[in-house]
Amino acid sequence: KNTTPYTGKGVKVAVIDSGIDAQHADLKIAGGVCTLKTNCPTSPSYDDDNGHGTHVAGVIAAQKNNFGLIGVAPNVELYAVKVMTRTGGGTTTNIAAGVEWAIKQKVDIINMSLTTTGDDQALKLLLEKAYLEGITVVASAGNEGLNIQSDSVQYPAKYPNVIAVSATTGFNELLEGSSIGPEVELSAPGD
Repeated sequence: KNTTPYTGKGVKVAVIDSGIDAQHADLKIAGGVCTLKTNCPTSPSYDDDNGHGTHVAGVIAAQKNNFGLIGVAPNVELYAVKVMTRTGGGTTTNIAAGVEWAIKQKVDIINMSLTTTGDDQALKLLLEKAYLEGITVVASAGNEGLNIQSDSVQYPAKYPNVIAVSATTGFNELLEGSSIGPEVELSAPGD
């Protein structure tokens, strides 16, 4: 009986976010890119000057060592795609360029823990292309559920070829503020 847990070995994951801390002792980065027109850090350009992308990357791929926590898949090949500035701002053009880069790298999974209210057709088409090429695309449903509307899911999670993820508490209840709607396919701890 094989009791070895899945570790992500052989799986390429692109984290499209604010970058990943290139000096983080618990993360091994295979490569990356910055799609911002200006304000890309130097050496490497995908270095995280906000912190959000590093946090997301840690949940996914923090190493199994004597430091910190263990990510859900510590042996993935991790790619940092910086599309957001130090203040967390960005454009759908930056996101689309990041998706296009990830497709060219032949990643297996694209993670986007970011949202926008705008339906951008160029981004939608690139995400459809990623899906057709066999890439699993996962995105945050959003943080717009404070009114608990029947559908508060944001883009890109709202697109049909993207797995929309909402957040739960440690008690397996909907996290206050997490977006909800028919597009949500998965809920996971996010508190």
